[in-house]
Amino acid sequence: MPSATYHLIRALSTWTAIEHITLTNLSFPSDELGVNTSFSRDAPLLPPLPSLRTLYVGQATLLPPSAVAAMLALPEYTALAHVRLVDTYRHSIWGPRIRRRDIEEAAGALKGLSEQARDALLERVRRVVSCEKKTEIGTG
Repeated sequence: MPSATYHLIRALSTWTAIEHITLTNLSFPSDELGVNTSFSRDAPLLPPLPSLRTLYVGQATLLPPSAVAAMLALPEYTALAHVRLVDTYRHSIWGPRIRRRDIEEAAGALKGLSEQARDALLERVRRVVSCEKKTEIGTG
């Protein structure tokens, strides 16, 4: 349920010493304009968590690739060494899975970055993000 995910992510901001987060079986808030949620265009996926080293997101729908890119652009995430996305989807499970290329494109489209900062972010995405397929959805 997207509203539960919204509240969970808000609560994460209080976990100041957390190093590893695993989130599975989620549906993210889908309001891309951010009118009803914190997931406006270019908003980071998680609040600043300077001690976070690994993030695993699995079996998730309505995950905006721009949220992952924006999170990696924050200076508070320099300790983040690995973002693993497994069976994550921008829309529903009936569409394509998110690929690292989607995160790279979102990083390239972030506003307010210099060319040098954009290049550094793209390199960081390539170094830190992995996208995997685990579950096969069959249609018959």
